Amino acid sequence: MYALVKVGSAPKILGKVSERRGIPVVPTLLSLIASVVLLFVSPTFEQSIGYLIAAHVLGYATGPISLFVLSSSKNFKALSFIGFITSGLIYTWLGFPKTLFGTLIIAISLLIMSVINKPVKPALWYAGYATALTVVSFSLTNSLYEILATLVLAPAFFILAIKSAESSGEVEV
Repeated sequence: MYALVKVGSAPKILGKVSERRGIPVVPTLLSLIASVVLLFVSPTFEQSIGYLIAAHVLGYATGPISLFVLSSSKNFKALSFIGFITSGLIYTWLGFPKTLFGTLIIAISLLIMSVINKPVKPALWYAGYATALTVVSFSLTNSLYEILATLVLAPAFFILAIKSAESSGEVEV
């Protein structure tokens, strides 16, 4: 959230940094509250950890896209492709309904971005990817087909995400 404030994509209150500790206060508190709520709402500790991971792991899919778009190194581009596929596999392995929870978090985030007048079109691939992986985790739970479906979907969404980043006008490529 702090990074979003720095680029002007989130309200300034989320970027307030504690003078004493040097950390963003509001995002840290929001993360704590969400974690505690999930810890006590889930029937088991294992499930609560699964939901927390689902809320975070697909976020790692955006890093490889950034690396690919901003890097000129072929090695980094290859590494970004592998990282993107890996994040998709981890996400589907979390299983349904944890993937549904992660997808809802992404949808809510995009909705908030659209309300504060930030462009969401370059991020629509992200919602599509999360939704597709959620459908895979629901319909092909714990099977070889789940892995194969993810290995087919991930490269397609990787290309879509790169095209979206390149056409957004926010980066020079």
